Amino acid sequence: MEILDLIAGSTSPSTQIPTIVPDATASPTAIPSPTATSDIPSPDASPTLQALPPGVLSRMQTIEAQVMELRGLYPNAPTRRRLLTEDEMQRVVIDEITEGYTSEDAADDARVMALFGFLEPGFDLWTLYLDLYSEQVLGFYDDDTEDMTVLSDADFDILAQFTYAHEYDHFLQDHTFDFKDDLHYDDTSCEANGDRCLAVQALFEGDAVLLQTQWLRTYASQDEIAELLEITSSIESPVFSTAPEFIQQSMVFPYNQGLEFVLYFHLKGQWAAVDDVYHNPPASTEQILHPENYPDDVPVILEVPDLAAELGPDWRQMDRDILGEWQLKMMLSEYLPGDVAGNAAKGWGGDMYIAFHNDDLDRSALILIAAWDTDQDATQYYEAMRDYGDARFTDYTASGLQLVWQTETYYASLMRGGNQTQWILAPDEATETALRSAFTFPVLQQ
Repeated sequence: MEILDLIAGSTSPSTQIPTIVPDATASPTAIPSPTATSDIPSPDASPTLQALPPGVLSRMQTIEAQVMELRGLYPNAPTRRRLLTEDEMQRVVIDEITEGYTSEDAADDARVMALFGFLEPGFDLWTLYLDLYSEQVLGFYDDDTEDMTVLSDADFDILAQFTYAHEYDHFLQDHTFDFKDDLHYDDTSCEANGDRCLAVQALFEGDAVLLQTQWLRTYASQDEIAELLEITSSIESPVFSTAPEFIQQSMVFPYNQGLEFVLYFHLKGQWAAVDDVYHNPPASTEQILHPENYPDDVPVILEVPDLAAELGPDWRQMDRDILGEWQLKMMLSEYLPGDVAGNAAKGWGGDMYIAFHNDDLDRSALILIAAWDTDQDATQYYEAMRDYGDARFTDYTASGLQLVWQTETYYASLMRGGNQTQWILAPDEATETALRSAFTFPVLQQ
């Protein structure tokens, strides 16, 4: 399971759902009171991955029963628990990162992010990942092994309990709604549509943040709440706080925006309304950002052909995926005011991007085709991209039906056709022309 697509379509550096420090533990406002239920079954006699102190095991079992009562979901298998020290957690996280993700993968992801303007060219994303996830992870649920892992010292303090409530909710989610088989939240699906992957993760995390907040308000004493606030306020996250803005926002998006999305439905019909969403999970970050448009506003599919061969044998496709409204807004906001970026991205109807790299020349290229709900939406985005290009590069020049930006390292172009827009970022004019001439724009959409 993807921790987080830090860029749509990137290979995730881990396979778990984590609980991270920044904002993930912040108590939101206007949280509705939970509706208690009766006849809650006792937790199964549960095998442990290691010998837990009796007091810790008892407390975990109590939290499990409390979470089941609040959430109204029940497991169909025994609970597998793991409590790790900070050093042990760091080793586990590093092992998970490096198991299915290499420094070469990170280098490609960094190149893609640089094309979108999220990172400076040559940024060492691999080292950042290793440092960032070692610093940030408080716990995770592994849907392959169904293990719950929580960071804690021997006394299982209130932060560990708060985190365990979050992770146990993931355990219940998976047992009830089946992340992989029913929700199609797996590596293959996430590589094909990173925007949908991020949207589904926002559902999981928003659910778990709301649940753990209800748990805190229902079962924790005032002294424990004060202790939790003291602990979280003293946590220092120097790696996170100095990471690029897009990396920071990507890490907290599933928690913060996911909470707002889940709250929208919880306020309408408590947890039963949230459960209904799992039977038709969000299809895009657009639906997460605008829950009032769920589930009717479904993204269109753009038929963009394979283009690597058009660039010649020295070029390879690094990535092919869907950016989505949220990451498109983040791209624009790197160079435009946030409100302008948000309004320009709001009419998103679907997109497809392809990124390429020439290893011999160490040069990259990108094509991004987006469809918009209306011609007016397409015009608004087109004008925003024009200003984006001017701010990122230099003033544009008109060349036929396209706008062009040319610097020493980039040749960029922008076109509009009906309700679609096309953005090409290449190292030179010849590469841009090869990409633009390889297919008919606008493309077919369905």
